[in-house]
Amino acid sequence: MGVMNFLSHFCRSGCRPRPGRLVLVVGVMLTAVQAAQADSPAAPSAREDSAIVLAQADSSQSASRSDARAMVQLMNQLDSLNVELNKLRGKVEELNNSVLNAEKRQKDMYLDLDTRLRRIEQSTTDTAAESQKGTSALSDLRGRIEKLEQAAASGAGPASNAAGSSSPPAGASVNADEAVRRAYEAAMQKYRDGDYQDAIQSFQAIVEQYPGHPFAVNAQYWTGDSYYQLRAYRSAIDAQKKLIETYPNSPKTADAMLNMGSALVGLGDIDGARQTWERLIATYPGSRAAANAGERIKRLP
Repeated sequence: MGVMNFLSHFCRSGCRPRPGRLVLVVGVMLTAVQAAQADSPAAPSAREDSAIVLAQADSSQSASRSDARAMVQLMNQLDSLNVELNKLRGKVEELNNSVLNAEKRQKDMYLDLDTRLRRIEQSTTDTAAESQKGTSALSDLRGRIEKLEQAAASGAGPASNAAGSSSPPAGASVNADEAVRRAYEAAMQKYRDGDYQDAIQSFQAIVEQYPGHPFAVNAQYWTGDSYYQLRAYRSAIDAQKKLIETYPNSPKTADAMLNMGSALVGLGDIDGARQTWERLIATYPGSRAAANAGERIKRLP
């Protein structure tokens, strides 16, 4: 502003300087202004403020870049943790499936082993029963022969025949026993062939037609076991309960309780199976079924 006032005053004074002199004056004035600005104490302060502002800006940018890098690193770590977590979840699911499959295989193996053992046990029992029946029939036949010989020796044969004319012939009883035996063998063959549904019908026909015959008890037992083979465990338990209620004094009662315990295992009632077998051992301590029950309790999961 000083330069402009000087020029204005110079022009109003009526002076008309030459161009070269004007340029010289303007240069001198500009030099003086620059020297004044250089000597002014405010100039260094302004430069320092600018430097401070620039430094703060650089520091802020550096901090922002550092925060950005830290955030990126954190996100990468989170992604890695998610990947590891998903892998762990997959391993846990695999382990769960493996445990479930192992439990199922163990149960199937137990049921298969139990079935095989019961077949062996029952085969031995049936053989012993058939042998006992054969021995009993032989003893009865010998008794009859001795009576006939005594009657013939005393001459009482005709009178005896006359007195016994109203009684049914002995052959009728033999024919009935033979019919029951054949029906029972046919039903057992169906069981051995795995035709359990037809075997159940055949066994039940024997029970209904000959409820007092010794084969009826066995037929009732094998009815329950056939249901067990079909994995109709509730029906198997009901059939064995019927045997126990209908023939409480039969040796087959212990076998029925043994089979009931196996059916309870099939239903998943481990405690019920254990209690049933413990009751069997307490009720029939010297039986083969009680010994088998003790072994099965040891194999319970």
